[in-house]
Formats: sequence, structure tokens, C-alpha cells
Amino acid sequence: MRLDRSKAYGKITPPLLEPGFDRPAYFEQDGKLYDAHERLIEPGQPLEEPDQDDAGEDDGQVPAPDVMPATQLLADADVMPWARFRAQAKAILGDTCPADKNSIKAALREAIAKVQERQGKRSGPQKSAGLTWDGITGKAGNGVNLVAWGQGQTEYLFGEVQKAIRTTYHKQVAERRDAVDFLIEQGVITAANARTDI
Repeated sequence: MRLDRSKAYGKITPPLLEPGFDRPAYFEQDGKLYDAHERLIEPGQPLEEPDQDDAGEDDGQVPAPDVMPATQLLADADVMPWARFRAQAKAILGDTCPADKNSIKAALREAIAKVQERQGKRSGPQKSAGLTWDGITGKAGNGVNLVAWGQGQTEYLFGEVQKAIRTTYHKQVAERRDAVDFLIEQGVITAANARTDI
């Protein structure tokens, strides 16, 4: 049984290793725990056979992680364990991966900006279907200009920014940094133009 990403689930940070578990729990859904590969953990019952995509992988202390998108890695940078963050960053950045966290975050922002720039040149401006965001003015339903706010050109109460993102994208953000990272992910602003004062 696997985690159903179409339903609500929670991420466990740091991963939880309880007595009777043969591997740490990374996710929780409907009261059940799942490992890093989204497989159900049943206390007292070890995993019988590795999945096909896990064949040949060493069950060491930290399994080789699936490479997460750079935008997600950047968003989770401050809540993710350092070893996992560094491993994910090395998988994305390769030999050019810096040694410290702030330099890695800067390198990830730069890499994301380059990819977004290439995608923008290839396909032109994009709008997601069903969203109420106006790509020309950048104003959400409550009059908040997410583009200007995300680039640091204007200020709003953060509650208004949260409401604009929630009503426009059906996404709840808790921190100002999360809001900026989410706007970058959605292509509302680029990483190169994102505000740096938060």
C-alpha cells in the first residue's frame, strides 16, 4: 500500500523511527505512516521485498533520496535535515554544489531562474487553467498585486498576501519566504527578481 498524494497527507520532519519500525516514517496519512518511498510502514512487519525501483539500493542509514524538484528543495531548505538537503542539492547541482547552506540556496535560485528563463523563451507567458490571477496586472481577487509584492516593489499585510494566494491558487502558506518561493514555483515571478528582504 502506498501514500495517496491525491488526498491530504503530512510530512514528518525529522523522520520518525519508532520501536517496531524497520525504517523511518516520512509521511502520515489517515493515521498510517509511510516511508521515504511512500510505502506503508506496519510496525513489527519488515518490508519483505524492495520495490522494483529500489532494487540494488543499499538500505543504509539514509537511503539515496529521489531527487525532488529544485523549487521544492528550496522551499523546504530550512525545515529539512542538513544531510538530506545537501544530498538533494548535490543531486541537482552536481560537482558545482557549494559547501554551505546559504551558497547552496543561492545556487538553487540561480539554477531555477535559468530554467525558467529557458522555458519562458521556448513557450512564452503561461497561465494556469482555472486560476483567477490576471497575468497582465498581477492582481489577485482582493486587489493584492502578487507580482509587485513578490518582487519587493510594494507592501501588504501578510494576511492579505496569504488570502490572495489561498483564493487564487488554493494554497495555504505560513511564512513570507514560503509565499515568495510558491510564487516562483508558479511562474508569477522569477527567482532572479524575487524579493530578498525576507
